[in-house]
Parts: sequence; structure tokens; C-alpha cells
Amino acid sequence: AWLLGSGWGARTDGPEIVAARLAERLPTVVDADALTHVRGLALWKDVLLTPHAGELASLLGVERDAVEADPLAHVGAAASDTGATVLLKGATQYVAEPSGRVRIAVPGPAWTAQAGSGDTLAGLCAAMLASGRSAVEAALLGASLQAITARNFPGPRPPQDLARLVAEVIPTLR
Repeated sequence: AWLLGSGWGARTDGPEIVAARLAERLPTVVDADALTHVRGLALWKDVLLTPHAGELASLLGVERDAVEADPLAHVGAAASDTGATVLLKGATQYVAEPSGRVRIAVPGPAWTAQAGSGDTLAGLCAAMLASGRSAVEAALLGASLQAITARNFPGPRPPQDLARLVAEVIPTLR
């Protein structure tokens, strides 16, 4: 599996990297700065886009306020329009399939939406994809695992600390 975009910043080679990795047809998480390079590319259900509301608004060509006012409609539209699975990150985390079905991950504390947490979440999702999970399962498991870890280890905590604590939570899940 590939994870594209986390920590990239502005890259002049971003479009080429995204296109080349997607051409390999491996399960892929597209996060952060790489999201700006998927428009017009052929995506499929094992590509997982992980935008926050602002990134989703940019992807859809709408205002952020519109996404925040109706996240269900917008995450569903993004999945339908792109053909990819979409995880809308935020206080409530929505996972939309290209078919239009939308699911909600286990909720976590608001502090998990701090800067850097999205990169951690994208990494968890990529690990789930690499283990053979579908993009929908990877999104739901990654987001839920992050939320459960945050609830089990109250914070706020920096994202890198939360990422380390995930390993302690996994064996307790049934």
C-alpha cells in the first residue's frame, strides 16, 4: 500500500508522483498535499482519500462552510464523483463508498483533530490497507482505533504520542 501526501508540503513533482503511484494499482491513501493532485485521475474503491473539511471543499469546488453544514452529502458526493473511498476527517469521521453508502467511525475526543493528527490517521489507514483490508475497512478501523486510543489515554496528547499508544490498545480490542 502507498501513503501519499502526509508531510509533503508544496512539491513541484507532486502530480507525477501521485499519477505514478496510482498507476501501480496498489491500495493507496491520498492525504494532505497529495489531494490537490487527484482531480481528473482515474480512481477506484481501494484508493482512500483522507481530506478534512477544507481539503474536501477544494476537491469539490465548494466553500468549506457548505461541507461543514452538510458533511454527509459532500463526503458522499466526493466518493461518487471520484470513484474512491473518502474519509472526511473531523470531530465526526465519515467514510463514504463510491456507491454512496456512508458510515461513521467510532467517535473520539475533539483534541484528536489537532495539527498532525491527520497524518497519524492516514498512517493508521495505510497500515490497515497494507494488511489486506478494503479501503472502507481501513478508514473505519484507522479512525476508530485513533478514537479509542485517545479515549483510553486521555489528553490532549501530541499525535506522535497517540501513535505510539495505539500498539497498547490493539490487543485489548475484541
